[in-house]
Amino acid sequence: MINLLNITHVFNKGQSNEVKAINGLNLEIPESEFVVLIGANGSGKSTLLNLIAGTEFPTQGKIIISGVDLTHAPNFKRSHYVARVFQNPTDGTAADLTIVENFRLAALRNQNISLKIGLNQKFEQAVKDKVATLGLGLENKIHQPIGTLSGGQRQALCLLMAVWSDLKVLLLDEPTAALDPKSAEIVIQTANQLIRDYKITTVMVTHQLKEAIQYGDRIIQMQEGKIAHDILKVKNPSIAMTDLYELFA
Repeated sequence: MINLLNITHVFNKGQSNEVKAINGLNLEIPESEFVVLIGANGSGKSTLLNLIAGTEFPTQGKIIISGVDLTHAPNFKRSHYVARVFQNPTDGTAADLTIVENFRLAALRNQNISLKIGLNQKFEQAVKDKVATLGLGLENKIHQPIGTLSGGQRQALCLLMAVWSDLKVLLLDEPTAALDPKSAEIVIQTANQLIRDYKITTVMVTHQLKEAIQYGDRIIQMQEGKIAHDILKVKNPSIAMTDLYELFA
């Protein structure tokens, strides 16, 4: 599903402050796998996410998604394949638009530009039905500006909007970092449920080792632009949570 082939990414190449953020990395992520990237600040995990998203291009190597070479395709061209949920829910929603209007924008994300009917009763009902699955009572507030909601509510809606249209890859950029503990738990559980229900190949960056161990199928620790540890939990069922904590400490 995702193939990263000999990826290197250098910031400020040729300058005195040159930084090799990713260094000759090879990674294959099969379909429907939930991969969690962890590591210290500067380890390369966020850069790797940006490379998959298309907001950065590799200095060297190839990025293949679903058999298509997207190495130099910008993020808007990758929208047919990739959706991203950011750390701050305000980055993924238009505050002054209603919930249903935000969903309409999300629904048009990977469609060709043309004249289309904006909102109709059928679409509004579809949004209500989807939002109701969150169990947050927001299905009766779809005409309310999304900016009036709490951060946790907006982030849960961001997740739902990300999977509204058919996609191949979901990128989660520390989706709970800006939330209070209660909201964070709701959001990560919602994300996990959507990922399992829709069988979406997912890459999540987090500093929360508990989240990584509890929800990820595979945990990758980044260090100095390389993969330091790569644990596939399915193949290592005997690894206890305490052992993983010690390994990634």
